[in-house]
Amino acid sequence: MLVDRLVELFTKEYGKTEESYTYGKRMTDLYEDTRDRFAKFLNANKPEEVVFTSSCTASITLVANGFARTMLKAGDEVLISLLEHHSNIVPWQMACEQTGAKLVGCALWKGRMT
Repeated sequence: MLVDRLVELFTKEYGKTEESYTYGKRMTDLYEDTRDRFAKFLNANKPEEVVFTSSCTASITLVANGFARTMLKAGDEVLISLLEHHSNIVPWQMACEQTGAKLVGCALWKGRMT
């Protein structure tokens, strides 16, 4: 059902959001409706708190950059597991370099972090 809907969307209805032509307006409406639904599902205060990105890596980078600019400071520690994928390590390394925080890796042992 989802795959069928995506095929229909991309082959018959797709338009660039925030454009003034018919398909662009329709896509903007669908996009904002989806944001509203996710906001309700996540119990967000307002739909603008929901941000869609192109990938998990893009999301992690966005969070790491935003967190680094507003929260991290010299002496703070960012804790990651030693099982992390490279795409989750690099943004945090960069955030730590920018702020003077320290990136700390931990091992997982019997369900506990050490």
